[in-house]
Amino acid sequence: MGGRVPSFHTDNTPRSKFSNLPVLPNTLKCRAIFQSVLITSEQRTLRMLDVVSVVLADGSGEDRESFDVLAEASARSWHPPTDSDEDPEEVRRRHEPDEDGKFWMQAPTEHRWSPYADNGGTCMGVAGEDFVVVAADTRLSQGYSIHTRDCSKVTQLTDKCVIASCGMKADAITLHKHLKARMVMYEHQHRKQPSVTAIAQMLATTLYYKRFFPYYTFNVLCGIDDEGKGAVYHYDAIGSFERVPYTTSGSGSSLVMSVLDAQIAKGNQTIDTPALDKRGIVELCKDVLSSVGERDIHTGDYGEIFLIDAAGVSPTRFDLKLD
Repeated sequence: MGGRVPSFHTDNTPRSKFSNLPVLPNTLKCRAIFQSVLITSEQRTLRMLDVVSVVLADGSGEDRESFDVLAEASARSWHPPTDSDEDPEEVRRRHEPDEDGKFWMQAPTEHRWSPYADNGGTCMGVAGEDFVVVAADTRLSQGYSIHTRDCSKVTQLTDKCVIASCGMKADAITLHKHLKARMVMYEHQHRKQPSVTAIAQMLATTLYYKRFFPYYTFNVLCGIDDEGKGAVYHYDAIGSFERVPYTTSGSGSSLVMSVLDAQIAKGNQTIDTPALDKRGIVELCKDVLSSVGERDIHTGDYGEIFLIDAAGVSPTRFDLKLD
């Protein structure tokens, strides 16, 4: 605690503003060490309530007696602030010693901050023989708050490649801008657009480069490869990736994957059914996103479908639940 420590003399004239503290017997001079307790957060008033120890200059052995005298006087001299919203009796109870003579002190308040945030949403990609279907919702939320209902998670990188990212929207925007800049650099150097295979490797390198402070994004890269076949790549936050026939990412991914396992991979089915064509996969993606919107509060508002084939990228849009 700042300020001068009160001192007392045998002439009964304390040299301190705390005039209600009694003069200690047989004491030439003493030094009191006080604890400072925060009473009101509005005025930030500091009151001296608990005498920790008293050191007597003459060594008369009256430390305990002096301690009790000062503690009692300090307790008598304190009054609850009149402008506090708290009950005065409750405030006094917290700042008086308990049965063991100990004083109550409030624990320090901890404030935490994280550079990351999860803005929710769901995306998926399904590869066909000569096409790819990418689907994602447009809701941008955090916790129980919806920031916007119309925010696309999908960015077109080339004429035959798109990327969908879930996780933190700020990092996704930064990542997509960086990738588009790299597309321009590649085109200027090689006089052609990069293949989806080259983009997949570059994205892995970009994410791994940031592994110590990673982009908080979970990406799905989709496109048509050099052989004209559909390609879908699934990524984690630090660049580990795998080419898969279908995948999903985001807050509703666990709900999507089970449907794709059953309808695309025909898992755990005893009856043979024909594989879905291009139109069937598009309708499946719409149904899956609509079902996820019923269960996941971070998925909804609108859905976007991107059909990638030899003709290029064809986007469509449909409605989801708004609540």
